[in-house]
Amino acid sequence: MTDIKKKKIHLGARTYIQALNYYYVDKTLFIRDILEDGADVTLITRPRRFGKTLNMDMLKTFFEISDEDTSKYFIDKKIWSYGDEIRKKHGAYPVIFLTFADVKGDTWEDSYDKITELIKNEYNRHNELRNSDRISAVDLNDYNQICNKTASRAVYEESLKKLSMMLHEYYKVDPIILIDEYDAPVEAGYENGYYKQITGFLRSLLSAGLKTNTNMSFAVLTGVLRITKESFFSDLNNFVVFSTEEKEFSEYFGFTHDEVKAMLAYYGAENKYEEVFEWYDGYMFGDTEIFNPWSVLNYVKFNFAAQDYWVNTGRYGLLRKLTENLSPDASCKMNMLKDGEVITAKINEQLTYEELMNGSENIFTLLLNYGYLKFCGRNTNQLSMYECKDLNEKDLSKLTSVYDYYYLKIPNKEIRRVFIKEVMDRTFVKEDDFAKTWNAIESFDEKKIEEALHDFILDIVSYTTSPYEMFYEAILLGLCKYKKNEYLIEPERNSGSGKLDISLEPRLTESGIFRKPGIIIEIERINENEPDPDLKILKGKADKGLAQIIEKNYDTVLKVRGITDIVNMGIAFSGSNVRVSISR
Repeated sequence: MTDIKKKKIHLGARTYIQALNYYYVDKTLFIRDILEDGADVTLITRPRRFGKTLNMDMLKTFFEISDEDTSKYFIDKKIWSYGDEIRKKHGAYPVIFLTFADVKGDTWEDSYDKITELIKNEYNRHNELRNSDRISAVDLNDYNQICNKTASRAVYEESLKKLSMMLHEYYKVDPIILIDEYDAPVEAGYENGYYKQITGFLRSLLSAGLKTNTNMSFAVLTGVLRITKESFFSDLNNFVVFSTEEKEFSEYFGFTHDEVKAMLAYYGAENKYEEVFEWYDGYMFGDTEIFNPWSVLNYVKFNFAAQDYWVNTGRYGLLRKLTENLSPDASCKMNMLKDGEVITAKINEQLTYEELMNGSENIFTLLLNYGYLKFCGRNTNQLSMYECKDLNEKDLSKLTSVYDYYYLKIPNKEIRRVFIKEVMDRTFVKEDDFAKTWNAIESFDEKKIEEALHDFILDIVSYTTSPYEMFYEAILLGLCKYKKNEYLIEPERNSGSGKLDISLEPRLTESGIFRKPGIIIEIERINENEPDPDLKILKGKADKGLAQIIEKNYDTVLKVRGITDIVNMGIAFSGSNVRVSISR
């Protein structure tokens, strides 16, 4: 018996028909769910390389009226088993399809030219309209101007609406509008300084095509970010957004567990599942766990070699801008993510690109939408970033709330490596800075610690005085993470007759002894009405913190573990000024 020739893996197939010549994961039930949802306009946001363009081309191939019998591309797929009502929709509509994925010009003129070229090509694709007596002479004039690229901006802004009307007149059926990666030009515009021009044009194009268009059956859009505050879709009836948090359509972008297992079995590599799981699983779309499809396909194509495939598939400009001036709190959360921990952060999925730069916390909205983070649940109690780490993922995923505070973490091994290389290493404090500061701390010399922390603060943040001690706690906790292999680090821990700020419990050596002292840290801060205190006052605050450790027996938690060598530190901050008081 001869072996059946296996289908090859194709990377980056953009058309559904092309993808069918290779190994294809059947996502055709997406068609059924779009029809059953029934929204006038549906926007689905997913990270790059998760199959958005391929799925949109699948919708076009299924719905579009064609001289070719396209049923042959679906007859053996899941969608064809859903009865006559679904099959009646096949080949029943004119379709307008634009993908903006490659509209990333360095200038407004470049992007405008690319968009008008896309519109021209879509008009030319419907050349049945060119000489039709069903279309008025005025509309045919606009049609020809667009096809010749001599149309005015006003005509291009009405082009979606105009093409819909002409297709309706020709077929007596309202067309379906599909727009892929609608936000790619906006991101490029923001990065390259033509944000107002691109948003102004797209607002007019989409408003006419989706809001005031009476000749549209329905529309589906995809993108990475939800930027509804740009007013592209304001006042649109029955406009629905499905982000990664929503259950609807969750299994159609990326691969499920069963789909990955079936692929590995097809190629005789069932034993590779655990490795694929560790490297490329971990995304949570709605209640469905998802593998990164781009990375899995690369893994199989390149002889099951586990490495970083997703790197450099996106743009990093916005991320790098946001990391330039992170607050200490956001910096600490970034370090916690790098260490594989769960954080809690406020997510705003209705930001404009301009608003992204107005707050450090916005970086987590961008990281979530870009695919660096996974949604683990809503923070119902707005727990601190330290408290949430004690909850496991299963518990987090069950939480629901009206608040926009999310539990987030890096999804898998590949993304953690990419996150460190492409985000952290480019912008954050180098390891030498951590080592230098920590060496000062372990000297237990007050003056050395004060100088080192002062320099460290100036290095990692563009500093503005904050009224919250948590900002300083975030700095110290992030610094302590550098020594996580030597200490068990516990923030906001109950001990004695109160709750201490940070405890560092030395880890036992192989011989069962503690070679390092335990450390208790209490943080104080000058009140907001004393922004520039005398350093003697700041030293008094440090003394107060030290006294509180002793008075409330914060060292109890370490003593019960058998640790007798304990260093108590009161540390007081004002801006980048630091004073330290130590007892041992």
